[in-house]
Amino acid sequence: MSVFLHSLYQYIAQRTYSLIWFVAGILGLVTIYIRLKTIFLVNPDIGGIESNIVYSVLRMLSGYPLYDNPEIAPYAITQYSPIYYYLTVGVAQLSGLTPDDVYYVYIVGRCISLVFNGIYAWGIYQLARKVASPTSISVLVSLVAFCLLPPQSYARPDSQYNAFVVWTLLAVIRWMNSDRNKSLLFSTILVALLAAIALFCKQSAICLPIIIGGYLVLFSRRPWQIFPF
Repeated sequence: MSVFLHSLYQYIAQRTYSLIWFVAGILGLVTIYIRLKTIFLVNPDIGGIESNIVYSVLRMLSGYPLYDNPEIAPYAITQYSPIYYYLTVGVAQLSGLTPDDVYYVYIVGRCISLVFNGIYAWGIYQLARKVASPTSISVLVSLVAFCLLPPQSYARPDSQYNAFVVWTLLAVIRWMNSDRNKSLLFSTILVALLAAIALFCKQSAICLPIIIGGYLVLFSRRPWQIFPF
């Protein structure tokens, strides 16, 4: 029995990388299948996370402003930053949808989120490449990151927030590697712009300037080289 277990251990140890890829590939295919099925799910809510988003989108399609006074009837509250709402409303209007097309408004939101989930996964791949990971490892990391996205990213501003946070971090790495003054200034503006967009996707991105600024001030000399004049 011990010989068998030892042989089994050696077999698995020699093929660990292939087994990891096999498991990740299966999970990736299953996740993509579930995500595509979820888009057309008749259930008008994924785990109770879409109602408040779709409510605000339908109000905008009906001609109401996104942010209204919550102290005045009908006491409407919009919880998040505006970009996701305006993008969803814009796509819905271009598709000819009205406030009565509730089911299709859900589909629009889920499709937009899936696109930004893909942008997020691509950003994870680029981030892994930046830290000198081989292409195969980078693909594996991005695939796992896509599979591990929580349901909140399926049809909410979280999908945009996740994507822009990752791309902001990529811009920071570019900023850290810039050596020419012109490139340095451009990278600084890019970091600020992406961080601002992330903030207008979801308020949680307020942590970006704090984290990035704190890191640069405490651990890097780069802030003092931005404007050498």
